[in-house]
Amino acid sequence: MPWNESRAMDERMRFIVAATEEGAVMSQVCEAFGISRTIGYKWVHRYLSEGPEGLKDRSRAPHAHGRASAEETVATALALRERYRHWGPRKLRVKLGELPCLGCQCGGSSSASRRNGSSRANRSRTAGMNGCIGR
Repeated sequence: MPWNESRAMDERMRFIVAATEEGAVMSQVCEAFGISRTIGYKWVHRYLSEGPEGLKDRSRAPHAHGRASAEETVATALALRERYRHWGPRKLRVKLGELPCLGCQCGGSSSASRRNGSSRANRSRTAGMNGCIGR
């Protein structure tokens, strides 16, 4: 016997039809569909406020990242990186801290250069004849 396939949207629409029937008890309908009452009420509320579009899956990604640098800071860091190509992240961070417009908001200079592709990877060290590195 083959598996019965069902899509989430179809199941949610079936749930909405069953939940909005006259005399339907929410706890029984939710139990029949194998969901919690909290989720059931959430889907009914979304359907009533947004229509069928409210039943679609939504992104779980955060709307804002708490540790993200401001665009102005990233642009300034990348401009400094372009101007002083031989400087590393420590020196760039000090230089960014000296600028009056940024103050202490200079945390992501090295990660921004990595994302932009303007930084290069460190050279790897190889072991010498006696197992010491760099001799």
